[in-house]
Amino acid sequence: MFDETFKHRQLWTIVVSTGAETQVTSGDSTVKGYSLSADGKRMAVQRAPTPADMAAYRGDVGMVDAGGANARMLPPNTTGEKAPRGYPDGSQVLFPREPTP
Repeated sequence: MFDETFKHRQLWTIVVSTGAETQVTSGDSTVKGYSLSADGKRMAVQRAPTPADMAAYRGDVGMVDAGGANARMLPPNTTGEKAPRGYPDGSQVLFPREPTP
């Protein structure tokens, strides 16, 4: 994808009964995947520099509070990190590592 006018994808919450929307994530990365912890307080997230499919290999994974605060991302590396899952207590993140194409 060479589109320089893309918009980053972010996570939002919506209260079903009222329709009230709240943006959870922000910044210059796109959320490619997430997994909410069992207690609903933390989530494992996968971010990438652009929304392009291949950008996932240049992204990172980590844990963040369900409200978007206190992000703790793993340091950047050369291995693709996808499909993050958080431990039930939100203290660790599990993900498969894939070779970078």
